[in-house]
Amino acid sequence: YVPFAENEFACVQNAWELAKQFHSEGRLTEAVLAAEVAAKQQPENWEVWRLLGECHSENEMECKALAAYRKCLDLNPTCLSVLINMSVSLTNEGYEMNAVSLLNRWICKKYGFTLDEENSISREELTGFFLSALKTIPEAKSDTDLQLGLGLLKYNQFEFDKAVDCF
Repeated sequence: YVPFAENEFACVQNAWELAKQFHSEGRLTEAVLAAEVAAKQQPENWEVWRLLGECHSENEMECKALAAYRKCLDLNPTCLSVLINMSVSLTNEGYEMNAVSLLNRWICKKYGFTLDEENSISREELTGFFLSALKTIPEAKSDTDLQLGLGLLKYNQFEFDKAVDCF
C-alpha cells in the first residue's frame, strides 16, 4: 500500500479515532488521510486496514482499496466483511475469477460449507451453494452480504437482471 505523499494528519496522535469519526460523517478524503496515519502508527491493526479499504472503495479508488484489503486479510484472513467488500472491488476492476474465489472463501467461513477453498470453483457451482444457503439456512434469508455475493455472481455470469434483483 502506497499512502498519499502529503498528509495533514501526519502529526496527529489519535489518527485511528479521527479516521472512524470522519468515516462516520462521510468525510472520505479526511478519513483516508487519518487512516493512513493510523496504519503507520498501528500497522498490525487489521481494522485500520479494513476501514482504509472501505474508504477507498466508497471513493471509487478500487486499486488502493484492494491493497488495503489485502493487508487486512494478511492480518486477519477470516474477516468476512473484507472478503465480501474485496469481491466487490475485484468485480469492479474486472477480476471476476478472483472475486469468485473470495466469495467461495466467504461462504465457507460464514456458513460452514466444506467447499475446497484453495481450488477453483465455477461461478455456476458457487451460485448453487449461495442459493442453497438461502433455501436451507434460516438466518441466510436476511443476510445482506449473502444477497450481495449472489448479485456479484449473477453479474459475473452476465445475468444483469437477476443481479439487480439481489442488490
